[in-house]
Amino acid sequence: MTPLQPAESRPEPSPTLARVQRPLSRLWRRALCVALLGLLAVTAGCETAPETRPDGAGQGATDATADSALDAGTELPDLFFPGTDVLGGDNVTLECPGGAYCPCDDANDCNSGYCVDAPIGKVCAQVCSAGCANGWSCANVPNGPDLLQICVPKWGFFCAPCLSSASCQSAVGTVGAACIDYGVAGAYCASSCTIDSDCPTGSVCQMSKSVEGTSSKQCVRAVATGSDPCTCDDRASALGLATKCFAVSGDAKCPGSRQCTAEGTLTPCDAPPAAVEICDGLDNDCNGKTDDGLCDDGKPCTDDLCDPAGKACSYTNRQGACNDGTACTQNDACQNGDCQGQTVNCNDNNPCTTEYCDAAKGCVYAPADGQCDDGDPCSVADSCKNAACAPGVPKDCTDGNACTQDGCNSASGGCEYKVLTGAPCTDGNACTGPDSCAGDTCKGLAANCDDGNPCTDDSCAPGTGCVNLPTTLGCNDGNACTQTDTCDGKGGCVGLAIDPTVVCADGNPCTADTCDQQKGCTNPAIAAPCDDNNPCTNGDVCLDASCKSGANVCACQNDLDCAGKEDGNACNGTLYCNKTSAPYVCEIKPGSVVTCDTSGDSICKKTACNPLSGQCVATSAPNGTQCDADGTVCTENDGCVGGNCAAGVPLNCDDGKPCTTDACDPAKGCSNVPNT
Repeated sequence: MTPLQPAESRPEPSPTLARVQRPLSRLWRRALCVALLGLLAVTAGCETAPETRPDGAGQGATDATADSALDAGTELPDLFFPGTDVLGGDNVTLECPGGAYCPCDDANDCNSGYCVDAPIGKVCAQVCSAGCANGWSCANVPNGPDLLQICVPKWGFFCAPCLSSASCQSAVGTVGAACIDYGVAGAYCASSCTIDSDCPTGSVCQMSKSVEGTSSKQCVRAVATGSDPCTCDDRASALGLATKCFAVSGDAKCPGSRQCTAEGTLTPCDAPPAAVEICDGLDNDCNGKTDDGLCDDGKPCTDDLCDPAGKACSYTNRQGACNDGTACTQNDACQNGDCQGQTVNCNDNNPCTTEYCDAAKGCVYAPADGQCDDGDPCSVADSCKNAACAPGVPKDCTDGNACTQDGCNSASGGCEYKVLTGAPCTDGNACTGPDSCAGDTCKGLAANCDDGNPCTDDSCAPGTGCVNLPTTLGCNDGNACTQTDTCDGKGGCVGLAIDPTVVCADGNPCTADTCDQQKGCTNPAIAAPCDDNNPCTNGDVCLDASCKSGANVCACQNDLDCAGKEDGNACNGTLYCNKTSAPYVCEIKPGSVVTCDTSGDSICKKTACNPLSGQCVATSAPNGTQCDADGTVCTENDGCVGGNCAAGVPLNCDDGKPCTTDACDPAKGCSNVPNT
């Protein structure tokens, strides 16, 4: 339907808004009664116009508000569209004026802002979000810069009388509708469809031809020839829609028209019956021609006229070219009302024809037999054939040499011979070829007997030519999915089919191992679980022919992952990623703990690891630190000097007695042994 543009400015509708309404159609009054009967106990007035209130405003069909908007799929009466079901449910009511499916004149009458054209006349559109009644469907309409979906009659103007497909179509909801020709019954609007279920009750979806001659799939009524497929709905009756019709009698088909009446019926076809053609300016016999065949005097040089006013024939001589009815004259022209022409000369100067003139056919040339001369001295025994002088047999100039061109000179009639150097010839040896002329001698090259079949043994016999005997050698059957191809001894090559899962295996779990006869092994990518050989990931899957890692469950993947966990002490070992077993963890790398060699340490020098550098560093004790430099008690006050133990002063064992020998034992110390 073609909705009016939304009202630009309308007051909000009120449930009790009173407004003068136009008289409801007979179908609308019945529909509203059916809808309100359950809720409002309407018992009378269903066939009359709405009541008038004392203030002069017309009371709406229902002033009470409905319990809710129409649900999706609510069934409305069959008056909403031919073939739909009756009202579904006693709790459904029409909110008039302004509500969905209520009568309207323009968009300002409707709460939705859209007044659409329906088979029962103009009604307010339902917004699709509230659901559409049976026989109605959603369509987009402009709503400012956006689009709004409203309910429109699903089958448009279906069954309305029409004169063209354009009258069956509208901007919303009926794209593809056509005016279908039902023959003598007239033409009626159809609805575009794909299958029968797309159509209203009582119609089918089939290829149909429009009045313009275009074929398409349309919902049409299946009716007997001459029967009326449709009746007039409220809209068609109000508009007085009309359709062409015909009165048929034999081959005559007289046109007329039928028109919808206010009672919803079609008038009878007003086409006149076919009659005998008379001179009145009309096509009386309905053959598509006016006043045809009435005044023809059979003379091509008179203009035969019919005067419809006087209903009489008149004849006027004319000038110019004409046709006197015989093919034996030419340049026919009108003279004083008669057609006269010049006699045609049929002599063709052909000795092989007998000529005469036929009034219907004109000049006729019958073939004649006998000897003749075709003018060529290189042909002999010329004779007439099919009305022409046909050459006889060529003059024999054959010399029997394939390497000469034998010919006759058409000027002198003498024989001539031209050497055909390089021309193809035959030397009589089947094992040479292609043969060609070398001067006037035929010579050939050895024939190529290779038949291109690897399973034949190719040879040549001079008498018979090439011989190709089957073999049982290895070959290639052209199938990349076979192997060990071998000749079968019959000229064919046969191979053993390979197992693609073995031969074509690429070791990639993310590809399918298949074989193509033309390409050989192919390995298309597949989607499947896989193992990326990384024990630190779970849920690995194939993607683009490679195994993509799943979630990581390891604390580390490599030694760099452990660097952030170092304590900064280079002496207590370096962390590394232990991948001995999953999940991987950071541990002290074996051998990374620094162990210093203290075998050379003394009281005066100690070796220890530097935490910053991780290097073993020898540190000297403070000078003067007590030590034992020589391993004897015979010195005293040994002390550290620059990291080394230096010997002290010797022990004084002198007891001041001349009769003792004073000495020092490294282990025991001083001794004073008496002497003599």
